[in-house]
Amino acid sequence: MNVAAATKNAPGESLQIRRPFCLNRHRALVTIAVAASLLAAAQRPAEAAPRHIPLASRVAAPVAASDLCARYAWACKPSKRTIGDTAGMMNVANDVNRAVNRRVRSVDDLSQYRKKDFWSLPSNRGGDCEDVALLKKRELIQRGIPADRLLIATVHSRKIGPHAVLVLRMEDGDKVLDSLNSRIKPWHQTGYTFLRVQNPKALNSWVSVSSKG
Repeated sequence: MNVAAATKNAPGESLQIRRPFCLNRHRALVTIAVAASLLAAAQRPAEAAPRHIPLASRVAAPVAASDLCARYAWACKPSKRTIGDTAGMMNVANDVNRAVNRRVRSVDDLSQYRKKDFWSLPSNRGGDCEDVALLKKRELIQRGIPADRLLIATVHSRKIGPHAVLVLRMEDGDKVLDSLNSRIKPWHQTGYTFLRVQNPKALNSWVSVSSKG
């Protein structure tokens, strides 16, 4: 027999089939190879996220931000850099992020403006996420960080849905100033899905984003 060998038994006993050693050995080797492959895949380091938000093509501005540049020209035009080093920029960004988050009370647009979505600087009553992002951008420009490094972005949060943040574009990566968090995080550690962002090359336009944070 080619695949199995028969063994003779005592009278009255059934015939037993013994599988050849080579077949059992082959199956064992396959099992070991599969296990080794799975172990190697598990130990392989994950692909590193890009330092900067990957930008795709130009898109329309968010509807509520369509007249943003007309109302707040400083939000859409270049400004001079007066802070010399990266550490200085991060120190200022941390100060502004914490101070604005403490100062601005959360008030939604519907209760304040009778509109579902309206982009504006916070009022005396307060403001929502995009209002906070605008205020942070203005204060950081005033403190010497150039406007083309300060990009308002729309994102989607699994917890709260649509949201807006301010992105600080640094040489070592994009950092996110968030009204929901007083700690500045790299964009890919926020857990947000980034949707669109101000175009760093032309602040009066917007670009879509091709990656999740």
